Amino acid sequence: MLIMAPRETQKSSPRKRAEETGKLMGERLREVRLSRGMTLEQVALFLGISYQQVQKYEKGDNSITAERLKILARTLGVTPNYLLDVPETDSMEAALAHKKLMHLMLRLHEIERKEPDVFAKICKMAKLPRTE
Repeated sequence: MLIMAPRETQKSSPRKRAEETGKLMGERLREVRLSRGMTLEQVALFLGISYQQVQKYEKGDNSITAERLKILARTLGVTPNYLLDVPETDSMEAALAHKKLMHLMLRLHEIERKEPDVFAKICKMAKLPRTE
């Protein structure tokens, strides 16, 4: 006697798994976008596409290329693996910390260039050596 698993627990086809991955990635994309306070239009601008296309990604209606996934992840401050729900260790936290650090460094460089007196005070408060 041959016993078969119920249809829903049998291995799904590659197409079905791709659809499920697309939907999950879309949910993650929307979740991260909203948590960053970004609009569909802002994300679309970074990707060079229409906001409708971003909306289709979020709904899982359209698949995303690897290159766009990389740009999207960088824009949102997460890893592509996070959007794809691939288990990671601390890479998301590291990516967010890196993004914050880069932003801080850029702002400090801008302050150093535009307002050297303010920069000197910041260095003194943070007990950082001032470079000449």
